[in-house]
Amino acid sequence: MKENERIYCNKCQHETSHTILNTKRFSHSSGQDGYEVDWGENFHTVMCNGCETVSLLEERWCSEDYADEPQRYRYPKEEVLMEPEWLELLNDPHGKTRSVYVMLKEVYPALNNGLFQLASMGIRAALDRMMVEQGASAAVGFGTKLNFALETGLISSRQKDFLLKVLEIGDAAIHRDHEPTQADLVSMLAIIDTIVRIVYIHEEDLKNLSPVPPDPRKQKV
Repeated sequence: MKENERIYCNKCQHETSHTILNTKRFSHSSGQDGYEVDWGENFHTVMCNGCETVSLLEERWCSEDYADEPQRYRYPKEEVLMEPEWLELLNDPHGKTRSVYVMLKEVYPALNNGLFQLASMGIRAALDRMMVEQGASAAVGFGTKLNFALETGLISSRQKDFLLKVLEIGDAAIHRDHEPTQADLVSMLAIIDTIVRIVYIHEEDLKNLSPVPPDPRKQKV
């Protein structure tokens, strides 16, 4: 790696120049009968020159590789999706949103580390818990819980269709060894984002809206 090289920054969400803070190199060799293979690893602690986030960049090289550049791995890995800002609003240690917060808090690392089956299971579990927290019975199936959410006005019929699809993917991962794709998870979390905002966030947002002048057409003469 070169000084001030541009690599991806999870916090900035695009490539930025990075300063090398520290480097540790390891090299190895093995061979016999006059034939030798060399390989090694370079570990760079780097800092984004924009947001000053620190990460680790590993470079692996081998004399048998055809590519001129070493293989690179960064830690933490490049994030597929960052946690939404609203997630911390659910982190109430004594509130009913705590369990949903904990589940979703684990979903994003699972997605970003390629654990797509676990992430889909977590999304399904969070949805189930969300419906129970809103008054649905924990003893009934997910379809009945969604009917409750529809009847009480928490979701629309169109949103119910979306959530049933999310449920189907989560159920298939749990019971039928289904392996959802990264694109599946991104779409599932986009749907969850909308539902969480409706159920938990928008109601508080409405309370913070500035008052507006009364409509004279609605005033009694």
